[in-house]
Amino acid sequence: MLVLVLVLVLVLVLVLVLVLVLVLVLVLVLVLVLVLVLVLVLVLVLVLVLVLVLVLVLVRDQARRADTTHAGGASHRFC
Repeated sequence: MLVLVLVLVLVLVLVLVLVLVLVLVLVLVLVLVLVLVLVLVLVLVLVLVLVLVLVLVLVRDQARRADTTHAGGASHRFC
């Protein structure tokens, strides 16, 4: 009878340890996924900022060209 109780206690302890290990692994995986998502969001934000800067530079350059090629060749740009 005592042997059965000891075996049951050992099995319960092993199951609890396995559950704890699985929970820890799941938490680690979730943290890694969150870190990857944050990195991807940061990369996307950086790409969007770079695209916006390039668009603004191109629009500014086009405006300068339109100003310098105005009638009479006079430029009206303000720096």
